[in-house]
Amino acid sequence: MMGSRIYDPIQSIGADIAEGYYWLFLDAFDTLLWRQCLWPTDIFKKLAENCRFPHLTAWHRKLSERISYLRSPNPTYERVFNGFFAWTIDQEYAAERDEILANPFFLRALNRFGSELRLVVLSDMYMSSVQISDLLDAAGYNLDSFHAIFSSADINATKYNGTAFTSVAQRLDAPFRRIVHYGDNPHSDFHRPTSLGLKARIVYCPRTWALEHRWPLPRSLAWSESQLEGLRLNNAFIRAVESAS
Repeated sequence: MMGSRIYDPIQSIGADIAEGYYWLFLDAFDTLLWRQCLWPTDIFKKLAENCRFPHLTAWHRKLSERISYLRSPNPTYERVFNGFFAWTIDQEYAAERDEILANPFFLRALNRFGSELRLVVLSDMYMSSVQISDLLDAAGYNLDSFHAIFSSADINATKYNGTAFTSVAQRLDAPFRRIVHYGDNPHSDFHRPTSLGLKARIVYCPRTWALEHRWPLPRSLAWSESQLEGLRLNNAFIRAVESAS
């Protein structure tokens, strides 16, 4: 842990347990799960490679997602794909599954402390909780250690506006004074839960670290280049955290 920024959660989770917190709420993407490619939307470039107009197709997929979020704060995968037929949901999900990685620091921390906590995954995502569970399993997490897994697509509530925290706490009968939430988004994962009275900690992911250290994050890479740069960034982040520990 470097200052108030959580890179490796071993120390902070141990401190949370010592302070009496036993519900650990966890963001999924960029907290528990990393992608191998540089940007999440670069996965669309992989899927568009065999399309007639690959750049236009990848752009169309991004646009479809933006429109779905304008229509609803918690869209489902089906709503994102409404009117988009260049590839299927199953094809995209399979591509996502192939690219997913466990955050090695959280994997180690949950293996160490998971039996002492009630672990809850809470994600603002158009994927279902079943799909997120499958990604966690594919990345190497022990699904039996999670008390529950929630997605905004299923519960009609989001972390962004705070309703997901209150909804999930009520469903699980989890007292706010015993919950600590970990996530990478300053608004949804820190400011919003703390405004509700929850304890929250900001997790730093490779891209956040890169922005602070002026690591190049180009947006116009081809798919193969994105994979190479993503691998370089993830490894550089891991080395930086380990050397500072």
